[in-house]
Amino acid sequence: MAQTLVLEKFRKFQKSGVKHADVLDVYKKWASTYDKDLDLIKHDSARAGASALADELQRLQKPKNIRILDVAAGTGYCGIELKQRGFTNIDALDACQEMLNVAGSKDVYQSLICEDVVDKPLQLENDTYDALLCVEGFIDGHIKCDALPHLLKVVKPGGTVVLTVREEFLHITAEYRKLDPLIVRLREEGLWEYVIRYITPHYFGDKDGVIYVYRRK
Repeated sequence: MAQTLVLEKFRKFQKSGVKHADVLDVYKKWASTYDKDLDLIKHDSARAGASALADELQRLQKPKNIRILDVAAGTGYCGIELKQRGFTNIDALDACQEMLNVAGSKDVYQSLICEDVVDKPLQLENDTYDALLCVEGFIDGHIKCDALPHLLKVVKPGGTVVLTVREEFLHITAEYRKLDPLIVRLREEGLWEYVIRYITPHYFGDKDGVIYVYRRK
């Protein structure tokens, strides 16, 4: 019963056409109990995203102290997963300060950056991070597709980028039907190169996810 109620809470504000300001208002009020509620439902998104990044960095023989930016970090689920895999130099970026405050209590992040990810350059230096992870950021009312090129710019040439999204959004949501074509276009424009794309089951509840792994050029 509790699981059903939490899933319904997510569905109410993660819906097509929801406004970003309304989403932020939900998160501000939810931050203090978000972890408790999320733990009631079956979700594998943070583990799947962190594992994809860790596997690629291991393949490239990167050290554990490389700089990683966790985008849409929320209360720090991905940061915890990365820390458990030995990574020590992680920054969190999220649009909701209240969620970041919770993330900051977990002794995971070096810096907490409160900023909206929109269609304009981030308030971060270009070519700063060795890797970027964005899990569950591409949801209506959260990060739109046109922000992706700006995210890439804060990653160093040769750096690793891992994005995840619920597979159904690529088909049923107007905004994220644009994501795959955009990813291909950015590759054709020479901004990044393909490493792997795959489906991960039970990513969020009973919904599958898509994992994208790319390398910044």
